Amino acid sequence: MTTSEQQAVPVAGEARRVALVERIGTIADLACTTPLTGGLGDVAYAAAFPDGLKPIATFRTDDPADLERAKAVLSREALTRFFSPGGGGMSAFTDALATSRSQHEGAGR
Repeated sequence: MTTSEQQAVPVAGEARRVALVERIGTIADLACTTPLTGGLGDVAYAAAFPDGLKPIATFRTDDPADLERAKAVLSREALTRFFSPGGGGMSAFTDALATSRSQHEGAGR
């Protein structure tokens, strides 16, 4: 990219880039054994999780139907299917979690 092309990047693009860098930093921080210290960590977490951390799904281990729902979306086979080429990736995974949640709620649990 030439200097003139770089200067033509809109402000919105720069804001998006900054947000992406912050999110990547947060993900790296979550995966790292030595998290960000001080204000940097606080800012990154607050930006990524404005309502605080929440589970992506909950399942009851004392309910066989819940265990089957968990296996359908969290087993090695399911995750391999979602994240293999043509498997739909994160959107397929989150769709499966949403479907699992609605099945759970529809069963009156």
